[in-house]
Amino acid sequence: MIDAHTHTKFSFDGKSSAVDMAERGKELGLEYMAFTDHCDRDYAHIWRYKIVRQLNVKKYVAAIKEMKEKYPFLALGIECGYSELAEDDYLKMIPFSEMDYILNSVHTVDGLDCYTASYFSGREKKDAYGKYLYKVLKSLDAKYPFDTVTHIGFVRKNAPYADASMPLAEYIDVIDEILKKIIDKGKTLEVNSNIKYKDFMPTAEILKRYYELGGRSITFASDAHLTARVGELYDVASETVKDIGFRYWTVYRERKPLHIEI
Repeated sequence: MIDAHTHTKFSFDGKSSAVDMAERGKELGLEYMAFTDHCDRDYAHIWRYKIVRQLNVKKYVAAIKEMKEKYPFLALGIECGYSELAEDDYLKMIPFSEMDYILNSVHTVDGLDCYTASYFSGREKKDAYGKYLYKVLKSLDAKYPFDTVTHIGFVRKNAPYADASMPLAEYIDVIDEILKKIIDKGKTLEVNSNIKYKDFMPTAEILKRYYELGGRSITFASDAHLTARVGELYDVASETVKDIGFRYWTVYRERKPLHIEI
């Protein structure tokens, strides 16, 4: 069992301490658990989000490196919230050579957080989702190094529409571009279980399309922000991806991919 995307109190929205999260991982018998606390420099360049507490990267890296001695299943990761304005910040702030694992994510589009009501105000679903997906596509050419593309479909999490689904057929052109570029660049696609719908980010339909296009590198992520959610829906995710044809999870140590049988 693995969990390649978790957050501790080092993140502004983390609810549990790093020690408590690690103890929960140990209790569950995780083979691999990545702490991937938020480095939200995307928010730092948007005036309305400047109140968001930024990660103390030096303190975080030092603390997790020390913890790895006691909890050898831990990996030191970080989540970079993509923004064109934040790219140079990450290059300056993050000691990439000391990290095990780098996540690349999209939370903001047009200066608004896709989780908030303000992002959807006055937008039809196709426009709101389409702009988000094109931002994900752009993020794949980020200047900074990264290993995994996180929670594709994040825009759905708090969408106000009666039907919040993201049917592949409606967005297939941009989704295919995203999936092909992930494959071409040798990146990993995350299967994220932190969504209130009975599916994952991306959906099983998109995961099937990724497999059809030749994608094989996936990883499981609870995106837990507290101990109770570590490993959440792992068994369901495992069966879902095995039914599609996937046979292993990809995890990273010292930025090098390793395979763990599902």
